[in-house]
Amino acid sequence: MNSQLNGRRLAILGFHKIGEPPPGGWASWFYIPETVFASQLRYLHENGWQLIDIGRFLKGLLDPESLPSRGALLTFDDGYRSNLQVAIPWLQRFGYPSVMFVPTQFIGGHNVFDDGSEPWEAMCDWDDLRELERLACSIQSHGVSHKGLSWLSPAELDQELRESKIVLEAGLGKPVEVLAYPYGDEGADRALTTAALKRAGYRAACLYGGGLVASLNGSIKLDRVDNHAIGVHQVGLLVDGAAFNHHEEAIRILAQKRAQATPVLSKEQILEAYEAPICQTSMDSRRRFARGRERTQQPMLSR
Repeated sequence: MNSQLNGRRLAILGFHKIGEPPPGGWASWFYIPETVFASQLRYLHENGWQLIDIGRFLKGLLDPESLPSRGALLTFDDGYRSNLQVAIPWLQRFGYPSVMFVPTQFIGGHNVFDDGSEPWEAMCDWDDLRELERLACSIQSHGVSHKGLSWLSPAELDQELRESKIVLEAGLGKPVEVLAYPYGDEGADRALTTAALKRAGYRAACLYGGGLVASLNGSIKLDRVDNHAIGVHQVGLLVDGAAFNHHEEAIRILAQKRAQATPVLSKEQILEAYEAPICQTSMDSRRRFARGRERTQQPMLSR
């Protein structure tokens, strides 16, 4: 397998929220104005960047020669419903595919993991996720609880990665093979995280911040270009010049969060908790999931 890009450029572009904050909310680092987002797409279109879908991306991991000379994978973290309403129509105009990384605990709910640091936002429900799939936006994993991986014990890490994959695959009827690390957090032991990702069946895991993908040397971990807090024309600096890196901001946010340990569930218990039809409402599914945890009668893992 040739792991070299041989002059090709591969940019994994990272976004969170496109458009205005909800009523009563406030603008934060994670919001990109709709006009700026549209200008970024226009820059890619006018400067020879070819947007690739998840299938071509995964093929390129094994065969870099199959990638275009300038390839970009456009990704969104967290699963905000506003992206379906604002970002996706722009992608449709350009004919661009995309990827959305979703934490399964919050499907159909709100961004509770951002409580106090970001405005309250509605998250996509299962119907939204299926509609996104129809509109060439591939749904992939962002874990279950949106906890930083360094907060988790080895058993919790395995459960977090497996559960998210199992639930999304059952709900959407398709493979889920890519993860985005919540907060860009690779875990306290990177080798342990990589092994857990491979055991769970992931083929790639995306960081937050960094630059273009330098090489495909067998590492499951890939850099992403952070597209936040930039001007209308600065997307060119991201993909054609120096990378814009807000990794320090992600680390700051990570430091503000608190983790809670969770018991480990089997695959059968996970699917029972999300019994068909998968997660008709997020609240119902979470109630079933809580009951499933109680039935395990396992003590909370100590930190």
